[in-house]
Amino acid sequence: MDDRALRSLSKDQMLRIMHQQEIEIERLTAERDGLSERLNERLLKLAQAGSIAEASLQLSGVLQAAQNAADLYLESVRLVADEEKAATIQLENEARDKIQAMFDEAKQKHEKATTTLRQVMGDMQHFIDWHMERLVAVRSDFQEMLHQTDLVDPVQTDKPEENKE
Repeated sequence: MDDRALRSLSKDQMLRIMHQQEIEIERLTAERDGLSERLNERLLKLAQAGSIAEASLQLSGVLQAAQNAADLYLESVRLVADEEKAATIQLENEARDKIQAMFDEAKQKHEKATTTLRQVMGDMQHFIDWHMERLVAVRSDFQEMLHQTDLVDPVQTDKPEENKE
């Protein structure tokens, strides 16, 4: 957003932008938590499946073949678990990086908006001060003109008018 567009934003618009960013952060956090929960469920299912498979093979009497199958199965489970864990870690890191980038961007926009707002407020104060000085000068000039033309009693120029009967 360029400087001109930023200056044109109201406080409400800036607050809405910040609110939308907070909602996005919450959504990404919830998504990360959901992915972590799914990973834990899968790991539990894989552990349970491993226990059932081991008991079944021992009962069948083919211990050596069962051991080889179990070893292969466990290795594949470990590989899948490692891949899932790596994917989850990557997702968490990406979400964390994205949230941090969004936070940094929001902070930067906030600082820029604050600076712009202060500048605009300073400009407005200078504008008001200048006009007030001009108004006082015009009033003074007007009073001087009235005194010079003898249209107004000099004593009454600074007093409020009283009801004339």
